Amino acid sequence: LKDLRSLDGWRWKFRHLDHLVLTGNPIEAEILTYKDEILKWYPTLRILNGIQVRADEDITAASKGKLPIPILAASFRDEASIGENFIKQFFPTFDTDRIALANGYYDAQSTFSLSVNTSAPRASEQPVGHEKMKPLAWDAYIKKSRNLLKVTHLPSRMSRAYVGTEAIRDSWTSLPSTRHPDLLGEPQKWLIECHSLPGLPDPTGQSPGGVGGLIVMVHGEFYEIDQATGQPTMERSFDRTFVLGPGGGVGGIRVISDILTLRAWGGSAAWVPESVEGNAAPTSSSTQRPQMVDGLGISGPGKSEEQIQKEAMVLELSKVTGMTVEYSTMCLEQSGWSLEGAAKAFELAKANLPPEAFL
Repeated sequence: LKDLRSLDGWRWKFRHLDHLVLTGNPIEAEILTYKDEILKWYPTLRILNGIQVRADEDITAASKGKLPIPILAASFRDEASIGENFIKQFFPTFDTDRIALANGYYDAQSTFSLSVNTSAPRASEQPVGHEKMKPLAWDAYIKKSRNLLKVTHLPSRMSRAYVGTEAIRDSWTSLPSTRHPDLLGEPQKWLIECHSLPGLPDPTGQSPGGVGGLIVMVHGEFYEIDQATGQPTMERSFDRTFVLGPGGGVGGIRVISDILTLRAWGGSAAWVPESVEGNAAPTSSSTQRPQMVDGLGISGPGKSEEQIQKEAMVLELSKVTGMTVEYSTMCLEQSGWSLEGAAKAFELAKANLPPEAFL
């Protein structure tokens, strides 16, 4: 074995590997960092070349899927249900009428790109029914993939960034048919986050400081569908990031940017919230949400960029601390508009704050 590529075929086949011997292979001299890579590949590997490389307690934690930072519930900070309504409409329509979807939300300045990530982790256990599907293949996507780690030629990178309704529509219609899980019926298969995003380009040119919008990040899965039979042929996982802004599309919004990443099916266990210090994992109903005030953190007439940034800091502090907008503003003012300083000041003073300081 001369390099790590010689082991690619075995990377995902031994997810609970305990002992590995590579002594005497050229890889020892050719790649000095190969041990670090092997440890990343096999999280339960205890002995490498006869030497213990992990403590037993580290392996126990790895086998239970414990991470240094606990997995928390999704943070969905919508504005007037714009992000929610968009997501509810986008994926069902993507499955059934991509032409109408492109015409309804995308304009001449909208951009779309997709990236194939063939090295993403796969789920250790495949669901029932996968054995009846076709072997995983990427032929339908690879010529359109704009994975910047793989595509280094500038003209190729530029040609795979689709700009404008027509180019986006044509790229979509050439992709395989899909079926995404029902968002309300199978919410456990989705992770969706949403945050406000100030300073986006104003399509009308009337606001030099830009306009406010949303960034929506979606993680999930879908089936590819055989058009002749209507039956699923394979299942994939995906990550998709939208930047939404005001425009002439459905509901008065437009998609400014749409980035789709495709990978082998990895399941949804990675985003199940963990228990923290023995407490139950937070649910969507118990997760602290910031106090929402119309227009706060979003561009508007007479607002400077500095004011928008300060309002965004107020919302962030409100989310982290649970304080009202009024008290979050006072805390930031007293801390010289330092978010870190305000967080420290809150920790020192929270025991003495009145009940009305909190949401």
